[in-house]
Amino acid sequence: MDNLKPMYEVDFQKVDHSRTIEYYIFARLERLEDLLPNKSYIKLKFKFMGIRRISGAMEIRTKDRLFSAHAISRDVIDCFDDLEAIIMDQIDTWKRNRIFSYAI
Repeated sequence: MDNLKPMYEVDFQKVDHSRTIEYYIFARLERLEDLLPNKSYIKLKFKFMGIRRISGAMEIRTKDRLFSAHAISRDVIDCFDDLEAIIMDQIDTWKRNRIFSYAI
Protein backbone atom coordinates (compact mmCIF):
# COMPACT_ATOMS: atom_id res chain seq x y z
CA MET A 1 0.00 0.00 0.00
CA ASP A 2 1.31 3.45 -0.91
CA ASN A 3 0.22 5.10 2.31
CA LEU A 4 2.55 2.83 4.30
CA LYS A 5 5.75 3.90 2.57
CA PRO A 6 7.70 6.75 4.17
CA MET A 7 7.11 10.17 2.75
CA TYR A 8 10.74 11.15 3.13
CA GLU A 9 14.21 10.23 1.98
CA VAL A 10 17.50 10.83 3.73
CA ASP A 11 20.93 10.81 2.13
CA PHE A 12 24.13 10.83 4.20
CA GLN A 13 26.73 11.66 1.52
CA LYS A 14 30.12 10.63 2.93
CA VAL A 15 28.92 11.56 6.42
CA ASP A 16 30.03 9.20 9.15
CA HIS A 17 27.00 8.48 11.35
CA SER A 18 25.68 5.82 13.67
CA ARG A 19 22.48 3.83 13.55
CA THR A 20 21.35 5.79 16.62
CA ILE A 21 21.71 9.09 14.76
CA GLU A 22 19.76 7.62 11.83
CA TYR A 23 16.89 6.55 14.10
CA TYR A 24 16.93 9.94 15.81
CA ILE A 25 16.72 11.78 12.47
CA PHE A 26 13.91 9.49 11.26
CA ALA A 27 11.95 10.06 14.47
CA ARG A 28 12.32 13.83 14.10
CA LEU A 29 11.23 13.63 10.45
CA GLU A 30 8.11 11.69 11.43
CA ARG A 31 7.25 14.37 13.98
CA LEU A 32 7.83 17.08 11.37
CA GLU A 33 5.72 15.16 8.87
CA ASP A 34 2.77 15.33 11.29
CA LEU A 35 2.80 19.15 10.99
CA LEU A 36 2.67 19.17 7.20
CA PRO A 37 -0.21 18.95 4.75
CA ASN A 38 -1.15 15.46 3.59
CA LYS A 39 1.05 13.86 0.96
CA SER A 40 4.03 16.09 1.66
CA TYR A 41 7.42 14.72 0.69
CA ILE A 42 10.58 15.49 2.66
CA LYS A 43 14.03 15.21 1.10
CA LEU A 44 17.01 15.56 3.42
CA LYS A 45 20.70 15.50 2.49
CA PHE A 46 23.81 15.72 4.60
CA LYS A 47 27.21 16.12 3.01
CA PHE A 48 30.68 15.90 4.57
CA MET A 49 32.61 19.12 3.93
CA GLY A 50 35.62 18.60 6.17
CA ILE A 51 36.48 17.99 9.79
CA ARG A 52 33.57 19.16 11.95
CA ARG A 53 31.77 20.64 8.92
CA ILE A 54 28.53 19.11 7.67
CA SER A 55 26.35 20.71 5.03
CA GLY A 56 22.64 19.98 5.12
CA ALA A 57 19.72 20.65 2.83
CA MET A 58 16.04 19.95 3.39
CA GLU A 59 13.23 20.28 0.88
CA ILE A 60 9.59 19.69 1.62
CA ARG A 61 7.26 19.47 -1.33
CA THR A 62 3.54 19.76 -0.85
CA LYS A 63 0.80 19.84 -3.44
CA ASP A 64 1.27 23.56 -4.07
CA ARG A 65 4.29 24.66 -2.04
CA LEU A 66 8.02 24.12 -1.59
CA PHE A 67 9.76 24.72 1.73
CA SER A 68 13.56 24.61 1.67
CA ALA A 69 16.51 25.18 3.96
CA HIS A 70 20.30 24.95 3.88
CA ALA A 71 22.69 24.92 6.81
CA ILE A 72 26.30 24.16 7.68
CA SER A 73 27.15 22.92 11.13
CA ARG A 74 29.65 20.87 13.11
CA ASP A 75 27.67 17.62 13.17
CA VAL A 76 24.55 15.94 11.80
CA ILE A 77 22.31 16.66 14.80
CA ASP A 78 23.21 20.37 14.98
CA CYS A 79 22.75 20.64 11.22
CA PHE A 80 19.33 19.00 11.43
CA ASP A 81 18.35 21.34 14.29
CA ASP A 82 19.25 24.36 12.13
CA LEU A 83 17.38 22.99 9.11
CA GLU A 84 14.31 22.18 11.17
CA ALA A 85 14.25 25.67 12.72
CA ILE A 86 14.37 27.31 9.27
CA ILE A 87 11.65 25.01 7.93
CA MET A 88 9.44 25.53 11.01
CA ASP A 89 9.64 29.32 10.51
CA GLN A 90 8.49 28.84 6.92
CA ILE A 91 5.68 26.49 7.95
CA ASP A 92 4.50 28.85 10.70
CA THR A 93 4.45 31.78 8.23
CA TRP A 94 2.57 29.67 5.68
CA LYS A 95 -0.01 28.61 8.28
CA ARG A 96 -0.51 32.19 9.52
CA ASN A 97 -0.99 33.48 5.98
CA ARG A 98 -3.28 30.60 5.06
CA ILE A 99 -5.48 31.13 8.11
CA PHE A 100 -5.48 34.90 7.57
CA SER A 101 -6.53 34.55 3.91
CA TYR A 102 -9.43 32.27 4.93
CA ALA A 103 -10.61 34.85 7.46
CA ILE A 104 -10.91 37.62 4.86
